[in-house]
This record gives sequence, C-alpha cells and structure tokens, in this order.
Amino acid sequence: MLSLFATIEKDMATEQAKRESIRAVVREWETTWRGMQASLQQVHLSTSDVTKICTEVGARFADISGFVRQLSDVVTLAEYYRYNDHWRYAMQQTVFIAAFLRYLTSDELLLMPELYSLLGLKSEQNPGGVPFDVDLDDYLIGLCGLTNELSRLAVNAVTAGQYQKPLEISKFVSDLLSGFRMLNLKNDMLRKRFDSTKYDMKKIEEVVYDVAVRGLAKQTTA
Repeated sequence: MLSLFATIEKDMATEQAKRESIRAVVREWETTWRGMQASLQQVHLSTSDVTKICTEVGARFADISGFVRQLSDVVTLAEYYRYNDHWRYAMQQTVFIAAFLRYLTSDELLLMPELYSLLGLKSEQNPGGVPFDVDLDDYLIGLCGLTNELSRLAVNAVTAGQYQKPLEISKFVSDLLSGFRMLNLKNDMLRKRFDSTKYDMKKIEEVVYDVAVRGLAKQTTA
C-alpha cells in the first residue's frame, strides 16, 4: 500500500512540475500579447502610421509562435484539452490581435488556416509546423473581440475625417454577425460574448446614421 501512495506522490509531483512549466511560458506569452495590444491602440490616433504599426506588431507573432512551440514540448496533442485552460485567454487575445491586424491590412476576416500559419502550427499546408492546436471556441471568442475594437475605430475614423470607413466597418461587422447567427450557440461563454457584439453593432450603426444624416460620406466620395 505504501508503494502505491509513493507512486501517486511521484505522479503528483510530475504533474505539478508540468503545470509550473506551462504557467511560466504563458506568463511570457501574456506579457507579449499585452504589449502588442498596447501598440495596436495607436491606430486610433489620427496621426498614426497604421502600416508601420501593423508591421511592427505582426513581427511579434514570431515570439508567440515560439511560446506555442515551448508549450508543445511540454504538452502533447493528446493532453491539449487537459491543460488548455492555462493558455485559453492568451490564445483568445492572440486571435483577436491577429484578426484586427488582418482587418487593418486587408479589410478581410482572419480565417483559421491563416491563424495556423501565423502561429507556425502544423497543418495540411505546413506539415512541419508545431504540433499544437487552437480550440474553435477560442478562435470564435477572439473574433467577437474584434467587433468592439472596430466600433471604436468607426468613431475615431469620423474624428479623423475618414467618413467612408464607418460604412465599410458596418458592412464587415454585419456580415460577421450574420455568420455567427448561423451557429447553434449554447448558453456559455461564447454565447455571452456573441450577445455583447450586438451592442457593438448598434454603436457602429449610430455612427453610420450620423454620417449619413450629415451627408459626410457623400463629401468623401464626391
């Protein structure tokens, strides 16, 4: 019997050591994505160089890819859902940053294969990539965060005299939310995050209405 508990104690120590290793990597990951988010806030300034900001922030995905690789050295794919609560929030924020960058540089939605490529993850297109995964809920929650940032961008675009931008943002967010409505979302965190995006859409619509009433968009295209 004593040998049984000795084995259990050894297993518990191994488990604790693994979790500590994971936490150490996630702490560095968190510091990095917070820095990236802080840099991205500059795009809301009328005097900012959006292209330069996106290039600098995008380059830091190499660091995040490195953190993911470190995690893959500790956690196997079979253990992914046993430990993913440790990095779930970091992954959601990373998806948001990647999605915001994608929109800023191309006015398009970040797709899952593009995210895998950005993080250097193993896929059909990249069989030699890091054997790691991105939970679908984390991807979708990250996209939900995008609508809040775009509602801010719509307001600040008007301040900067970019009167057509809110209309473009409205179309993009409307299409995104239409896609979410096709999903059978349960009453969980993803559902709550999706529900919050409706307020972002309302805010964007108010900006578009104000621009239309004042005839500002017409001035831009004239």
